[in-house]
Amino acid sequence: MNSSLEKNNIEDVEDVEDVEGVTDLKKILSGKSHETEPDKKSTYKLSDRMQLMMNYVDEERNTSQNRPWSKLDKSIKHKLLGEFILKFVIDNELSEKNKLQLTKLLNKSLSNNLLNKQADINYNIQEHTIEKINILYFNENKGQYEIKMKENTSRVTTKSKTNIDRLASQSKKKNR
Repeated sequence: MNSSLEKNNIEDVEDVEDVEGVTDLKKILSGKSHETEPDKKSTYKLSDRMQLMMNYVDEERNTSQNRPWSKLDKSIKHKLLGEFILKFVIDNELSEKNKLQLTKLLNKSLSNNLLNKQADINYNIQEHTIEKINILYFNENKGQYEIKMKENTSRVTTKSKTNIDRLASQSKKKNR
């Protein structure tokens, strides 16, 4: 059966003797010889620039974790938060409901840039772990975890008056 199909295909193409051994259909249809060229193994040699770039990427990957908390990428922060949550749940024997609530709270806080300061999180650079989240509190009344932000207390400083302001205030006093 194969031989009848081969005969039908061979009628259209000249100079072809064995169709099964030919791998390049383009050569067959163009009428070129069906002898295949010896396989050339193409080797890819990295240029100097490419090698430098690859070395930089490898170095960056190795040192990306050896940074303070504020310098880490968000993806690494999310991963570390996940590890912290698992450890925190085991240590404090939290229920599944509290675990989900804590996970949602911390991920939302990180997305809203509430956990970016080094003062907010005790991060151990050598061990790549979060030891404590300083602004995480358990609200006894509500029975859930909350993030308590420190209120910014800004001082009102009086500016010294310019000569124009002094003249304007003196003229207002005279007009009264």
